[in-house]
Amino acid sequence: MIARTPLTPAFLREHRWAYAGLVVVVGAASALSTASIGLLAAAGDGDGLTFASETPRAAAEARVALESVQYVTGLIAGVCLFFAVFLVGSATGFAVEGRRRELAMLRLAGASPGRVTRLVLGEAAVVGVVAASGAAVVGMVLLAPYASLLVRLDLAPPGFEPSVRPVLAVVCAGGVAVVAVVGALVPARRVGRVRPIEALAQADAVRTRLGRGRLVRGVLGALTVLALLVLPPSVGEVQAVTLLLAGASVVALSAFAPVVIPAVARFVGAVAVRVAPGAGLVAREHAAWDVRRTAALGNPVLLLVALATALFMVAQTGQAIGLLEWRDQIRADVMASSERTVGAGEGSGGLGTAEAERPDLGLEASAVRYETSHRWAWPEGRPGLPTVAWTDPEALASVVDAAVVAGRMSDVDGDAVATIDRSAQVGDALEIVAPDGSLRELTVAAVVMSTAFVQDDVLAADGALREPGDVVDSRWFITGPPGVDPATVVEDARRALPDADVVTVPEWVGARIQAGRVAQTQGLSALIGGAGILALCAVAQSVGTSMRERRGELRLLQRVGAGRRSVVGTAVLEVVVVLTTAAVLAVVAAVALYARMVSYLRHDEVDLMPSVPVGVLAVVLAAAVVVAVASAAAGAWSATSARSA
Repeated sequence: MIARTPLTPAFLREHRWAYAGLVVVVGAASALSTASIGLLAAAGDGDGLTFASETPRAAAEARVALESVQYVTGLIAGVCLFFAVFLVGSATGFAVEGRRRELAMLRLAGASPGRVTRLVLGEAAVVGVVAASGAAVVGMVLLAPYASLLVRLDLAPPGFEPSVRPVLAVVCAGGVAVVAVVGALVPARRVGRVRPIEALAQADAVRTRLGRGRLVRGVLGALTVLALLVLPPSVGEVQAVTLLLAGASVVALSAFAPVVIPAVARFVGAVAVRVAPGAGLVAREHAAWDVRRTAALGNPVLLLVALATALFMVAQTGQAIGLLEWRDQIRADVMASSERTVGAGEGSGGLGTAEAERPDLGLEASAVRYETSHRWAWPEGRPGLPTVAWTDPEALASVVDAAVVAGRMSDVDGDAVATIDRSAQVGDALEIVAPDGSLRELTVAAVVMSTAFVQDDVLAADGALREPGDVVDSRWFITGPPGVDPATVVEDARRALPDADVVTVPEWVGARIQAGRVAQTQGLSALIGGAGILALCAVAQSVGTSMRERRGELRLLQRVGAGRRSVVGTAVLEVVVVLTTAAVLAVVAAVALYARMVSYLRHDEVDLMPSVPVGVLAVVLAAAVVVAVASAAAGAWSATSARSA
């Protein structure tokens, strides 16, 4: 019978380098979880944000900014936690599965299955608690720079300064440690039941089979993918369907990795064989056969690429659809935009300012001005930030369709205004705080359904409610006479309005779409940045652990005549084959997402192609290749050194 000795410390010392990679993954998960949840808690308490202000508008802006940062930090925390649970569990299981032969030796020496399982769980608990606890301290240190990054990207308001919460760090560290132990539970029970005869096996690589749990996950994921692909475009919402399809694709591909990866790896490896016949053949066969190591390396990349593709496509396409609706609803040819300050005499009645300052167009073109101010505020107790717009209500109907739900636009004059608040009734009193801090009492004369530009809370007549000194966004809708080319109208408008930015309406919408995509790319990059770091740590852990496990195999290549550099090159080529395999599978998932979204857009008759973040995906794959190649080269070089022999 095996002696009752404390084996856990001894095994940890023996496998300290193998567990080093797991420590990195668990530590990264703990640090990122602590930082992201710390941001969420800080946003909930409004750390660093001042709500008492001299102006009602500034106080309202602070409240809205708090809601915005709560939403952003909630998304960051959710993404980081999802990756932490998935990758920590996978990394722990990968480390345990690699010791089947060693643990079978314990069974051969008389250890019971329960003893082996408890041994593995003890190791996972020690590694998880130590790594998670130390990294949680790092996560608290990262709170301040993480918050500063969000402020620079306009994802959080200035002054957002999270405070350190030690209790929260302890909870996060404990949660990550529990995930590590739970991730080791299933493989620990599996290796605890290995036959003792497996201790005599010579092959280190274990070809993973489709277990019952993996088979169930794969079938459910595949059925969900199939259902979402054949779902009629008239059913469901495009953003929700795209995100569900991305998640189901990852579940199905990762579960069926033992079946899918060998076939794809052999196809990809055929190219490697042509480039380097000897090393390419070894790399291809090993990548196709040792599915456990191949899946551990490819799954983090596949998960990150699929998630990034879905998030970027959903966010950017959703915004573009809204802007294209504006383009289709605006009947003007040209848009002239500028910023100006309201003059001292513009608040009086009489001739509207739009009529008094109408541009001197040489063509027989019509011009309707629409101006908005963002310096007004609701009284305390009413959420949100209002915008006030001025125009000629009746002339506006010639440019956009302002659907009147109640009342008449012709009654909008003076303190009688229109609103997009569908709960308002004609004749209701409406209080609003002017830029100078005074409370204005208004009356609802009409309720308007929100359209292209009628999206402001209060729509006033052009000569009313203006506050001298208020800075407003001014737009002229210019429509040329029949038969006149829009380019001619643009030139005429530029002459009449030299200080304005004059473009055609489609060009203006296109510029807004492009600017929105750039801003969202920055924001979403920050959103998935922590998940990307965690995925790269998982890549480094899987490659480093694989090189340690394969020391005997790599030294055998040396004994049969391969040089040390050739052995290292073979190891590097193998990880390139595996990552290329993961990239191919990720492209398949991305194509499915793209095709599904295109079908919805065509059904809705939207003249738009989905935006695919090619640049972001290229950076993700390049970073994964660099980390994997560096880890493989360092691990193979160390494994083939004379000292490790």
